[in-house]
Amino acid sequence: RSKLDKEGSSGINAEYGHISEVYKITSAHLISLLKKKYLLCEHLTAIRDYLLLGQGDFVQHLMDLICKDLSSTAREISTSMLQSKLETAQRATNAQYHNIDIIRRVNVIKLEESLGDTGWDVFTVDYALNGPLAVIVNQDSRETYLCIFRMLWKTKRIEHGLRRMWAKTATWERTLPYLVADIRPFRHLVNIICSEIQHFICQIQYYINFEVLECSWKELENAVDTAQDLDYIIDAHKRFIGIVSERLMLSEEHKTVLEKLYANYNIVINFIQRYEDSCETLKMNNTIREERV
Repeated sequence: RSKLDKEGSSGINAEYGHISEVYKITSAHLISLLKKKYLLCEHLTAIRDYLLLGQGDFVQHLMDLICKDLSSTAREISTSMLQSKLETAQRATNAQYHNIDIIRRVNVIKLEESLGDTGWDVFTVDYALNGPLAVIVNQDSRETYLCIFRMLWKTKRIEHGLRRMWAKTATWERTLPYLVADIRPFRHLVNIICSEIQHFICQIQYYINFEVLECSWKELENAVDTAQDLDYIIDAHKRFIGIVSERLMLSEEHKTVLEKLYANYNIVINFIQRYEDSCETLKMNNTIREERV
């Protein structure tokens, strides 16, 4: 009986070893298909570029194109118009060199609007994946990316607004020649406030780019490169978006902190809007004074 048990155990071990070997070969073939035929790495990189705002020139150009539109009420903005401008930004920047299949997967989504919402409140971008890749980047992952995108987009909005403020203030000598002396104290105050806000946003951006995205992305890249089966890639991607969400304070645990951050963002956004309104008033006053001379 002992001999039979040993023979049975040996047979089971041999069968298990055979199954394990077949599993390894099949998994290796599947991963090779995902990378070579379905361009897994390229699509993950595209998600980083578009949803995590890694394609800097594209993000900047898109913001330039749609910032005025997004300041309108949400009801006045059409998804097709925003999609058209997104495609314009793709053609005008290095995003044009992406695979055509990748370019076509980037879509504007307009979220459900509430009373008083502007375009900034409802604009977001999605990256459509289907087929085998949707097993890795599933619907839950796409919804998480949407939340991450909106947080990063808010931060970029402030950075973009500050850049416009600096540009306008720098041209006052030329654009407001009849008011330069009178508005010098105002200009000095604006520069001081802008410097403080710039420092604040730079710290936030540094944290997002280097303490959150870059290190987490490197871990995901390494995991995909060394993966021996599909489950490992799925788990690595799930871990990636989980870590990014957690460090960007998008989890329920950090809800209070995120609300305070957004409250500060809103103060800055209101300041930028007041500045824009003041510039228009200054232009009118400069014109009036010019006509009197």
